[in-house]
This record gives sequence, C-alpha cells and structure tokens, in this order.
Amino acid sequence: MKKNIKGTINFVLVGAKATGKTVYLTSLYLNSKYITSEDNNTTKYLKPMADMLEKGGFPSATVGNLHELMFNYQDDKGYSASIQIDDIDGHFIETLSSEDKYTQDERNKFLKNLELSEGIIFFFPYQEQFQGESIKEFNFEIDTIVSRLKKIYDKERKIPIPTVIAVSKWDSHPNYKSDNEIEKTIEYINSVKFLKKAKEKIESNFCNLEIIPLSARGSNKNGFEPHNIDKPIEFFIEKTYIEWFKKIEELKSNREEQLLFISTIYCDIKSYKNYDSLYKELEKEFSSKILKELKGIDNIEEYKRFEFKNKKIIKSLSEENQNIIIEKKKTLSKKKRVKKFSLVTLSTLVAGVATFIFLVSNSKSLLLKSELELFSDITVKYETNNYQEALDDIKKYQDTYRDTLDIEHKNRVVEIKSLIEKGKIIARAKSIINDKNFNDIDEIDTIYTSFSTMGIDSPKMSKALIVKKDHIEIENNYNRFQKKLDSKIFEDSIAYVEREWRKEYGEQNEILIGRVLDKKFNYEIEKILKKISLIFDFDEYNNLLNILEKIKLLQKNSELSQIGYKPSLNIKNQKRINKKIKIRDNYQRILTSGIVIKNVIFGTKTIDNEPLGFECKSAKEIILKIDTMDYNYKDSIGCKDLRISWTLIKVFKVADYSVKVIEEDIANDDVYSGASFSFSKNDLIKLFNNKTVKKDIGNDYFIEFKK
Repeated sequence: MKKNIKGTINFVLVGAKATGKTVYLTSLYLNSKYITSEDNNTTKYLKPMADMLEKGGFPSATVGNLHELMFNYQDDKGYSASIQIDDIDGHFIETLSSEDKYTQDERNKFLKNLELSEGIIFFFPYQEQFQGESIKEFNFEIDTIVSRLKKIYDKERKIPIPTVIAVSKWDSHPNYKSDNEIEKTIEYINSVKFLKKAKEKIESNFCNLEIIPLSARGSNKNGFEPHNIDKPIEFFIEKTYIEWFKKIEELKSNREEQLLFISTIYCDIKSYKNYDSLYKELEKEFSSKILKELKGIDNIEEYKRFEFKNKKIIKSLSEENQNIIIEKKKTLSKKKRVKKFSLVTLSTLVAGVATFIFLVSNSKSLLLKSELELFSDITVKYETNNYQEALDDIKKYQDTYRDTLDIEHKNRVVEIKSLIEKGKIIARAKSIINDKNFNDIDEIDTIYTSFSTMGIDSPKMSKALIVKKDHIEIENNYNRFQKKLDSKIFEDSIAYVEREWRKEYGEQNEILIGRVLDKKFNYEIEKILKKISLIFDFDEYNNLLNILEKIKLLQKNSELSQIGYKPSLNIKNQKRINKKIKIRDNYQRILTSGIVIKNVIFGTKTIDNEPLGFECKSAKEIILKIDTMDYNYKDSIGCKDLRISWTLIKVFKVADYSVKVIEEDIANDDVYSGASFSFSKNDLIKLFNNKTVKKDIGNDYFIEFKK
C-alpha cells in the first residue's frame, strides 16, 4: 500500500532474457483496453517497437538499461490510476545479486522500484528449448528478490504484494485458449524442473498469487489477437483498491489519519463510489480548524510554529485551502524582508531604490508605499524559489516607471534583477545535477556559460556540471557504440573496434569502448558456457576441456593493446568458470589416479552355471579375487537374488583386471578362473557420478561396482 515519489502505482516485471517483457509492454501500448501512454517519453520509447510489431517483426531485446514507462489506467469498474511499469534488461534480473559498476545505477533503481511496487509479474516463457543457464540464474535471483522484500515486510508471514506468474508466448501451446488452459498452464510449469522450482519459491513467499497464460501477439499470423494482456494489471489494480478501501474502513475511528491516508490516493479514488464526498467532508472538518487557527497568527515566527505543528494536515487539504495558507505566509513574510543574495541583500537594494525614488523629484508622482509592497512581493517570490515570477514583476515595474527613472535608479533595479537571475540559474543548476534522468548537454553548456557571464563564483557547482556533462556524453556514446555492435558477433566487434575505434570515437572514449566490449564479451562467455552439458561420459569431459580452452583463447585473442583493453569476466561468469574448472579438476584426478570403489557385487543369472553351484544359501563359501585383491566370504555383507556383496575399499584405474572366483567345499573347491574385464574412462566417469558399472565375466557371471 505504497505510492512512489511520482504519486503513481508502481508495477514491476521480472524475467530472464528473451522471456517476452518488452513485447508484452509494446502490446499493452498497442492493444490494451484500459491502458494508454501517459507521457512523451513512454510513447517515444514504445512507438518504434509497436510499428515493428505491427509489421510482423519483434522488438529487439532491452540491453543494458532500465526504462521507467508511465501509463494511464481506466477500466469499466470505475478504477482509474496513473501507473509506472519498468522495462529492464533481463540480464540484470539474472545477475541481480552481483555488482556491476557500469550498470549499478539501473540495478539500484530497479530494486528501489521493486520495494515500492504494488504488483510483480514473473515471466515464465512457454518454449520447448530453454537457455538453461539463463533460467537457472533467474531461479536463483528470485531468492534475491524475496530477501529484499522480506526486509521491508519483516512483520508479515508472507509478502503481501499481489503477484502474477505470467506464462508468456502461450499461443504456441496446444491448449491455447482452451477451457482448461489454466490447468494446462500449471501442468506445463510443473513439467519444467527450473520453472517448477521457481513457482514453489514464489508460492511459499507471496500470499496473493495468480497464474495467467498470456500471449502478447496471439496466434493470428496476419494481425493481432493478444490474449490476457490486461489480466495481470486488472488483478493488481483490483487488489490495490481493495486494500485501500480496507485501510479507509480501518481508520474510521481516527478521522485525522483517515484524511491523511485518503489525501495520498484521492486522485485515484475520487471517481469511485462515495470516496469523493468522504474526502470533502473530512477536508472541510479539518480545514475549518486549521484556517481558524491561522487567522489568529500575525507574525512569521508564529506561522512557522503553526506550519511545523500542522505540516501533515496542511498537505492533506484541498489546493484551494493550501493556497489560502500560502498567501497568509506571503503576507507575513512581507513584514520581514531580509534575504541575502550573495554579498548583497535584496532588502538593502529595495530600501536603496525606495529611498532614491523618495528623493528624486519627478513630474509624475511616485507612490512609495505601493513600490515597497511590490518589492516585498518580489522578495517573497525569491524566497519561495519562484524566480520567473519575481523577474516578471521586475519587468512590470520597469515598464511602468520607464519614463520616471534616471540612470542611477535604473541601475539599482538592474542589479536586483541580476541577483534574481543568478538565483534562478543556480537553482536550475542544482536541479540538473540532482536529476538522474537529465540528458540535455546543450542546457548544461548554457548554464555553465551563464556562470561565467553572470559572475557566479561556485567552483564546486561548476565542477559538478562538468562531471554531469561528461557522464551524459559517456552514456550517449556508450549507447551509440553499443547499438553499433548489437548486430555483430563478439569476434567481429573486436575486429571492428581494432579497425575503427580511433576514427569513430577518439582516444577519450577508450574506457566506454572497454565497457561495451566487456558486456558483449560476457554475453559471449554465457553462450559458450551453456554448451557445457553434464559430464556422463568421456566425450562430454573432452567437450568441457575444449570449451574452457576456447574461453581462455577468446580472452587472450580479444586483447586490444592500442586501447589497453583486456577482457574481464564479470563476477557471475567468473563463478561459473571456477565451478567448471573445479569439475574438470575432479574428473582429471579420477582419470589419472583412479577412483575409490567401496561396493563390489558378484552375481549370476542362474544357479545352474558351471563350474560354480553358487546360490545364496552357500554364499558364505564364495571368495572373489580381482588381481591381488581378495574378497572373502567372511567379509561379505549379504546375499540376495544370487548376488553377494562386499564393502571393501580399493582404487580402480583405467586398466585390465583378472578375475578368479572360488567356491570352497569340504571335498573339492569349485574354481572359475581365466575371466577378465577392463575399466575404461567412461566407466570411471560413470562411477564418479554414482552410477553402477556392471562387467560380464562369462558363463552368465557378472561383477558390479558402485562408488
């Protein structure tokens, strides 16, 4: 039940790469019954992708960025809201617990939006072939998301944020739009190991969960038939409004708290049921008390105490009543017109102008009192950061008294105007420096030049503007360069940079080129690592060796000495490779030194085999000899179904082994000898993976080995 700093309801999309997040948002923009774009930035971002989708193509993946998109929501139930949904690079989700100096700002922004969210959509794609490693990482990072939210909802048994598991690309499923598609959706999730595990994590940690199959495009090859795209948003809005109504009802006994809460969501609920009249009733009750108290205040110090005491209530009042309070503040401020502008105070200049006017004889009568009031008003506007209004008043004054002012008087007014303009420029500079989304280099140049021409001496702020400009230029070049390399494979990217970097980007951009190449390098490493399968035979082991060698060579061959570039693995890939190296070393050890076998079984398919008449009742008389190692009947741990087993430790290597079996008898020992078997590399690998290796030794006798 939170509203973010923009006053919107915040929803978050969570999914690995290529799970359909961007296509879903584009389809919402094009086809939603209830959602429309709220601002130019959202339209500018989604429209090119929408055009591509309408022509039968698909938008390119979101790479390296987070886009905060704003929408208006209006449905036929009367719910109306401003909502924000982020489009984020799936790679960030897969590596959320890692840190990356190049993309950490976007990661932190996503985590902040996650904490403010009123709804989370987890994307589970329907597809026959998965990028296994990608889904595994996504599964792992669900723990990161849960851990982050548990810290906020530490008193809740489960996280109360409404949550949807959206099975995207559902139009390819045989049960698309069938009567039992929800049941089939759950069946599908449970049939994929990693998706099932992810679902179980979400179910056990979130208390409001829906599973929704959806298709952003639909099955119509010639047009759009999106399926269920509005349902997740409808679910979130419904749950959010229900929680709001519940909260309002709970606060019934505390009318002040009820007003404070309703005022934060008033724009979203005023058209629903009787909440508009309830707010107006509460607002009238508390505004009458506040305004009555305000009436008795006659100095600015008293007003400040009043404002501090009633700050929350004042913010909850209507705009009209807030304006009454602001005007009172302005009036009281006129009585105390002391404000410093750099080394000169505006009030001193005002007094100077007023005195000068009083002393100058003109053909026209100048009203000293009205001028003082005008300049007092300008002071208040300056104090409240309404610089443009203050400058407009100065211009009005100049136009009104143009013919009556001499040079000295005009200069004083120009001096006041200059100080206000400086204040305006400084305020704008601060705003630019603190705005993470600001990217207009031309305005920074204008502000920086104004510092010089207006004599604003602020080295710290000037430096901050330069840093801001450098950051924007780096980001712009980064995005431009990244776009240039998007369509190239990594090896071609290296060749392109080697050939073109100085001409295209210049030496000052060496670092950002390294950033882009590193990101592309790590994507390439991810793709290569996905080709490593589980090791169940010697061919798969060789494949692991070849891939690790390929990565080593790729890293070495990708160095670019002319820009000092050496590819570096991100933390996630380094961990993956270390894990694979550990696996390689384990297999290398057993292939070289052998493997310890603890469990050996000798058996037969029938008791009629000659020369042994082996059966379980006579198992105590069996002695098994493998090379020089004896397995005696006294050491056996049991016999069952013509199989006698021993637990004795012995190291087996890739080698040939002779076998001799003796069945001791009072009269004559029965002996089976001359048999042999071989251990291959595949046998050792199987044993290492806890598989059973069975060796036939003739006459329907066999030996089994287990690690």
